[in-house]
Formats: sequence, C-alpha cells, structure tokens
Amino acid sequence: FGKAQLEHYQHAKNSAFHVVKTILGQPSVYELHPYLYSTVFNITWKFWGDNAASQTSIYGNLKTTMIALWIWEAKVLGILACGINSCFDSDFENITKEQMLLPMKILKEAKTAEDVIEILIPDSKGKEKS
Repeated sequence: FGKAQLEHYQHAKNSAFHVVKTILGQPSVYELHPYLYSTVFNITWKFWGDNAASQTSIYGNLKTTMIALWIWEAKVLGILACGINSCFDSDFENITKEQMLLPMKILKEAKTAEDVIEILIPDSKGKEKS
C-alpha cells in the first residue's frame, strides 16, 4: 500500500504486540492491512484496503445496505460496507488483500449491494443464513 498514515486502535494494538515479540527475540514481518470502522448515530461502516484507485463504484443506499468498491485496473483495492452482515468481514478483508480481479462486465449489471456481494462472494446466500 505504500506510505500510509493509520490512526486506528487496531494498528496501535497490533504494532505494539509486534514490537514486544521482536524485543523478546521473536522477530517477524509486521503485516498491516488497513481496516477502519465507525458508528455514527445509527450508521455503522467498515472499510478494508486502500482508497487509492482510479474508479469508485457505489451500490445501494445508507437507509438499507450500501457497498462501495475502490477499483484499479479491474482489481478491488478497497471495500466500504454499511449495513452489511458481519459474516462477510473476513471475505472483504481477503478480497482487498488479494486485490481480487473483478468481472467488470458482470459488475456493470449490478444494481444493489446484495448483487455486488454475490459477485464478490459467490456462496454468499448460504453463508448469510448460517
């Protein structure tokens, strides 16, 4: 992700843990994957990845569910989810870590956040029910 300033408690917690392990003689590579979340009034949002992209696409609305994708050369760099079931959190993290290649023609047909989730996570319908 290049140079990034992350002011989030999860980064503070993970980086401190990494420093202690290194001091104790257990050095490892500190892998940081940007993740932020917040709740303002009744709106909860979560963001994974990077927002440095050539295209941003938004599906849905804040009244129900919304998902926004930050896309660069058909790869997902960032995902913002509002009102989306937390059962997809690890999927969204992995999609942005791996910079999933999107089927752009199929994505253009998507109208709702649920349509996009089905494109990103093909087994999403069964996952949400379990």
